[in-house]
This record gives sequence, C-alpha cells and structure tokens, in this order.
Amino acid sequence: MRNDEEFAKDCLLEFLGQGTEAVPGEDSPDYYFIIAGARIAVEVSQLTPVSYDKKGQVKNRLTEDSHVMDLCDDLDRKFRSRFHPNLTLLLHMHSPIKQPRTFRKQMERLIEAVAGDQRVKIGWRRCYDVAGEKVRVIAISPRSDPYKKILGIIDNRDSVTYIGVNAQIIFGNRILAKQATMAKNSWSGPKWLVLLNQYWLADEDAYRQDANKLAIEHDFERVFLVEDTGRVACLIDRT
Repeated sequence: MRNDEEFAKDCLLEFLGQGTEAVPGEDSPDYYFIIAGARIAVEVSQLTPVSYDKKGQVKNRLTEDSHVMDLCDDLDRKFRSRFHPNLTLLLHMHSPIKQPRTFRKQMERLIEAVAGDQRVKIGWRRCYDVAGEKVRVIAISPRSDPYKKILGIIDNRDSVTYIGVNAQIIFGNRILAKQATMAKNSWSGPKWLVLLNQYWLADEDAYRQDANKLAIEHDFERVFLVEDTGRVACLIDRT
C-alpha cells in the first residue's frame, strides 16, 4: 500500500483501540482487520479533489495539478543555487497546461532570466505569457524550507467552487469505485471502507450529509473518514 493509505489504516487501528489487528489482504481488499476473532475485509482509498471536462465529466484534479507541481520541483532543483539565500520565487500558475512540453521549455528560460536579473528583490512581481499560459512570478522571503527557492501555487481552471457538490461527487464516486473493486473478490464476510480526506475544503459534516443522502447500493457495513490530522469519524454504520 502507499504511505498515505498506510497512514489511514494506522489511524483506524488507533481509533478502534486495543484488540484490533491488521493483516495484509489480497489487494483487494487491502487489509483484513481481526477483532475478537472475527475477520473484516478493509479497503482503503482517498477522497481527492476533482475537476470537470467540457462535457461535465469528472477528472482527477490532483493528477492534473501534479504535473505543474513536478515542474516547480524540477525548476527548483535546477535553479535554486542561482538565487540569494534570503529570496524565494513564488510561481502562480494554472492547470491543466495546454502545451506542456513547450510550457516547460519556456518556463526554464524564464526562470533562468529571472535568476540573472539584479532587479529581483523581495516584493518584486511580474506577469508573463508562457506558451499561452498566464504565469505570475513574485519574489518573497524564504518560508519554512529555506533550501527550496521556487514554490508553486496552482489554480485549476476546470475546477468549481461548490464545495458541497464536489464533496458529494467525490464521496459517491469512491463508494461506486470501491464497491466495483470489492465485487471482484469472493469474500462474503463483512466489508469496511476507509477514506483518507485529501479534499480539505470538505469536512466530516459535509461528508456525513452526503452519506445520509447516498442513493448508491453498496456492501460496506461501515465507512470511515480519516483526516490528515489523524482524526477518524464513522460516516456509515450498518452493524
């Protein structure tokens, strides 16, 4: 399992308390929890932000945004030594990028030029057109990681700001996807679903409302929400 899913599993074990043991499953399920001798199939997944295509179909926003964040990391590794220790560049960009290869090449040339510009001091800012994309570059004082000289803020142009709608779609899609995954397994015993919340705009209350209104058939006796803080909440309990 990925580290983030391991984290969710460990949080649930702590939430359930002593007497609960986890052993690896066949993927799927990810795990079997053993409680008082009873075995429960446990599937672990994530609630991730979404964006929408022109037809209104759901896309994975994290996947789109990660390409731009990876570019920021690459630019930082390549050019960090060119910037003064007391200065950091903040890049405000958008995703998805229409011409990713051209955009990357032009961003490298832009950052190289900024690194050699003696006028760039804290508070300096400019807006550039890079391969048809608007990019704001702002010089700021170093943040918590003094070794990282280039940071990124990503706005996804295909996302919407309706938190409740997004949460409902994200939650429903995960239930459907994991129901389909678990249906491929011959396990006939109890099944739980553990969801790590990566859509931080929605909280336990928002997802609980969605759980109460959910009109999707599924076999999960219990559905848990795990926050990045380690907090655990049971959203659905059919036991």
